[in-house]
Formats: sequence, C-alpha cells, structure tokens
Amino acid sequence: MRIAALFISILALHACESKREDPPRPSSPALGGNMSGAKPRDMANCPSAVPGARTTVEMIPDGVVVTVTSNDAAAQQEILKRVELQAQAAQVPPGAPHSGKHGGPARVGFCPSVHDDTTIDVEKVDGGAQMTVKPVSKRHVGELQASTKARAARLPGFTSS
Repeated sequence: MRIAALFISILALHACESKREDPPRPSSPALGGNMSGAKPRDMANCPSAVPGARTTVEMIPDGVVVTVTSNDAAAQQEILKRVELQAQAAQVPPGAPHSGKHGGPARVGFCPSVHDDTTIDVEKVDGGAQMTVKPVSKRHVGELQASTKARAARLPGFTSS
C-alpha cells in the first residue's frame, strides 16, 4: 500500500511539474570566435580605440605588426598606456574569462592586438607605439593575421597597409 501511495505521489508531482512553465534559463556564454564578444567596456583597454588613433597593420612572415599613432599628445599618452596593457595581457593564464577588464584571452575581442596564445613586443614610435604580435605556435600565423586584419578593418582610424 505504501508503494502505491508513493507511486501516486510521484505521478502527481510529475504532472504538476510538466504543467508549470519554468522561466527560461540563462544560457552560459559560449566562447565564440573572432569579434563575437559583447564589448562589456567598449574596448577601454585597446590602443586602437583611443579617440583620434590611427591603426596600421603590417603582415610579417611570423606574425603582425600593429602600429597605433595619433597627432594629439594626450591621445599618444593613452595609446602608450594601453599598449603596455596589451603586452601584459599576453601573459594572462589560460582559462581566464574575457570580461573587458583584461583578464581573458581576447579570442572573442575586437582589438587588433590579439593576445590569445601570442607574444607581444612593444616599441615606442613617433606619435604612438608599435606592437609586434606573434603566435606561440607558428602554425597559427595565418589565423592571427586574418583575425588582426578583420579587427583592424572595423576601426574608424584604420589605414590599410
């Protein structure tokens, strides 16, 4: 008799559950491809996003050279500050989230200084800075170049190179 009562109780609970509409569950953010991020901080750490910045991208055999310059002295200082952040971000441990606070790999980002599995060497140049970005694995050179070019092409201050 107890088994029958338990069985009826389970059926009743199941029937109630199936009629109740649950609110939709938030989906966990999937790590997308190039330029699929939400831009939570509107590229606040990207040197190319500094107002008045000009960005050029040069393909080199083992990576890319991203040069960001401006005629404005204040913009130049901001570019240099952000370039240093980009160089530090290349050292972020794997698995950190992309939050716009410079903790993630920037695989989903929009800034042309891609630092997912790359090394970044920084050099000050007239009017700004230059970043030489190279993938850790040489087999990813083409992917790095394509991602960088696609990102740079979307910038207002991009000049084809």
